Amino acid sequence: MLFEPTTRVGIDNPGGAGAIVLNALLSGVGETRDVPDIRNPQVIESSGDRTAEWAAGGLDATVIHEAQYDQLEAQVDRPERIATLDENAPGSSKPRRPQTRIGWRRIAISPPATAPPPSAR
Repeated sequence: MLFEPTTRVGIDNPGGAGAIVLNALLSGVGETRDVPDIRNPQVIESSGDRTAEWAAGGLDATVIHEAQYDQLEAQVDRPERIATLDENAPGSSKPRRPQTRIGWRRIAISPPATAPPPSAR
């Protein structure tokens, strides 16, 4: 659903750290499409601003730091962690870098049939 025209996906600018992380996470869950294929990107430079917009319901999906996700998880309608750098793109994670997650609101990514089921991730 990430690539549907009605799905509002919060990212930073093309080529920014958030977009690079999102591409690594998508690849890590077996998705062949990446950020340029997102049909309804909402460019929000700051991860703090993306977190606030996601929590307020203005975004359906975004890439945020684990601490940001954890802080607002209880306030978001049906949040779902889909991927993390450590679990899905371990080669992309750097020491001392905050853990990053894709935060979702009311949707889940539809991985290709070859991707492992969420319980195996």
